[in-house]
Amino acid sequence: MNIFTSIKQQKLSSTDGTFSTANTIKLTQTEITQLETEDFFSNATQNNCELIIFPIKVSDVLTSEEDVYNEEYLANLRKIFKLAQNYNLKFLFLPQIDEDLQKDYTLTIKSMKHTARRLKKFENIIGFAIPEEECFKNEKVRQEFISELSEKHEHYKFIVLN
Repeated sequence: MNIFTSIKQQKLSSTDGTFSTANTIKLTQTEITQLETEDFFSNATQNNCELIIFPIKVSDVLTSEEDVYNEEYLANLRKIFKLAQNYNLKFLFLPQIDEDLQKDYTLTIKSMKHTARRLKKFENIIGFAIPEEECFKNEKVRQEFISELSEKHEHYKFIVLN
């Protein structure tokens, strides 16, 4: 299947109350492997894609040690975003939380905060989608997520995907 047939115009509502629309692709974990060449980004641009919703599995960022993160995984992400810098594409991270990690939402917040810190130099990353898992439907949890990730990244947007 051609991934670019799944480009759709999507309404985006920011948690600050603003709305916009963009031609988006929501990647799957398996499609991320296609991002290691510039061909993907060139094709995305040619197909009028403006925003790539990029899933990040929380379990890929975490390690078995507390407050130690998978730097090899994050280095691979840096390579992808370095390639993407040459194209007029924006990225929105979508945290994906394994079922066993949903009980402790703070692990998601910590791992995404570390991810943001490691990828802060890339201006094509516009922010984070609010995780779709049940624990992030709680307003207090959402606000903690936004507050923690905004701390040193006040330029990030936080989007609720519909």
